[in-house]
Amino acid sequence: MSMIVPNSDVYILKNVPLEPSFDHTIWFDSPEQQATAFTTYALAFYFDKVSYQRYPRPYITLDKTADDLFDCNYMMFRNTAYGTKWFYAFITQVEYISNTTSRIYYSIDPMQTYLFDVNVDQCWVEREHAMTDAIGDNLIPESFELGEYVFDADYFPQIFEKSHYTICILATWKATYKDNKWVIEDASSGGVGGVDSGIYTGLTKNTFDYDPDNPQSAPHNANAVIEAATKANKADGIVSITMYPKFFMNWSITGDLADGLVPYKMNGIPAFTGTFDGYKPKNNKLYTSPFCGVYVDNLQGNAANYAYEYFTDRKPLFYIVGASNGNLECSSVPINYKGLPSNYQEAMIMGGFPQCAWNVDTFKAWIAQNKYAIAAGVATTAIDTVKTVALAAAGLGAAGEAVGMASITTGAGSAKTAQAAAQYDKAYQNMQNVAYNAQGDVLNKTINLVAQVKTASTQPNHSRGQQSSSIYCAMGVQGFHYMPYRIQGQFARVIDDFFSMFGYKTNRLKVPNRNGRKAWNYVKTCGCTLTGSAPADVTAALVQIYDRGITFWRCIDLSAGNPFTRVGNYSLDNSL
Repeated sequence: MSMIVPNSDVYILKNVPLEPSFDHTIWFDSPEQQATAFTTYALAFYFDKVSYQRYPRPYITLDKTADDLFDCNYMMFRNTAYGTKWFYAFITQVEYISNTTSRIYYSIDPMQTYLFDVNVDQCWVEREHAMTDAIGDNLIPESFELGEYVFDADYFPQIFEKSHYTICILATWKATYKDNKWVIEDASSGGVGGVDSGIYTGLTKNTFDYDPDNPQSAPHNANAVIEAATKANKADGIVSITMYPKFFMNWSITGDLADGLVPYKMNGIPAFTGTFDGYKPKNNKLYTSPFCGVYVDNLQGNAANYAYEYFTDRKPLFYIVGASNGNLECSSVPINYKGLPSNYQEAMIMGGFPQCAWNVDTFKAWIAQNKYAIAAGVATTAIDTVKTVALAAAGLGAAGEAVGMASITTGAGSAKTAQAAAQYDKAYQNMQNVAYNAQGDVLNKTINLVAQVKTASTQPNHSRGQQSSSIYCAMGVQGFHYMPYRIQGQFARVIDDFFSMFGYKTNRLKVPNRNGRKAWNYVKTCGCTLTGSAPADVTAALVQIYDRGITFWRCIDLSAGNPFTRVGNYSLDNSL
């Protein structure tokens, strides 16, 4: 049996920042760099011509006191008689053998020992440090406590300000100001209609814009038009009275009609790239949803979040359109959002603008409705009275003629003449009675007419329409509110530190990124697959390490100093 000449090299190392938990390891660019780093910056003792190390026998006996070895935590060895491969191992125990001899127990570090012998193939990568960190490049959802959002601004479209409101009287007629007064003109006689904002209508919008220099002008003119309509007996032609921003008032059928909706462009909302309460994150994923975005609220119970990264060039843009065929309904539509030029599926609708009540002067309306009947009644009464008196007068005249004829033919004292005279007296009395009764009828009818007028004049005004309350309109804030939101600084710091340590959620089938960042790369897989030259128990251990998650600390240049001091130093620059 041939004797194996002791010819193995053993390096006992200390202050090596690696542990059997495999939370961390070191990435070297070559086996030579790896060996040089350990022997240069972690050497405690060197032993040559040591007997053959029977790996996986877990111990080695050395001529060194136990006290000298107690602060050592790592070792490397190779059997030079049979190869040049270095084995790296954790020192797990130091045992006293004698005053000059100790036994070191160790376990092989499969990660460093087979770093260049085993390759990681494509597998499911759960987390890693991405090789690009432009805003919007990494959008796989994370699971973090975000806290309450805070808002940095409230962008309120100018068109919704109260100074841009109008009072709209929707009616079957058109009010025109002529000769210092309002004149009511039919606008749709004969069923003439048209298209307003793409919708057929036979009504006219009579609008009265708010004037900041004369706030009472709009309601004053609206009152004057209602009064003119009442006098013209056209108050019933008022369909509704509403208030809304005049931007949405499209032309009625009496003018040029708007075939479509003219949008208001809401832009100028900057994409958030600033600090979270003074904290500037290192990882740009914090500048994407759900960590920040644009919150849109209509103050009517509807709200939506919009992500900056889904707008073209991260520039939020909304079109506000409205149709005011009656009460206004408007919509906020995100533009160039999620690939759609106009994303109506994620638009927000708003209505609820004030509907106004109005009153009609009952007496003026009654006069307007009955003036022709009153005139006709008076005329009929007079004609009937004249006719009745004329007939009675004609009867009296005929009786007088009969008396005259009897006197001529029979003599003044004859019986015939006396009979004729009696008939004349009767006709005269009848005429007096008719005249008296006619005066009574005229008086009664006149009294009755006066009573009707008096009754009409004391009736209260009639209310029309329906009064609605809108506290937000009264406050001048009704409309869409565009508010950039973000998480608070303390939550941003927690999440950013997590991203710095463990990268982003990846959830992709790919080769893991074990290096590429300046300082460290974290990798966590699911069902890691390996190829290369290593025993099965080694590959099984490596699979468990990768599936549990491990951080690779990069050794870039040994001339820059001790690479082991970099392990666990998360203050290093780890940019791409």
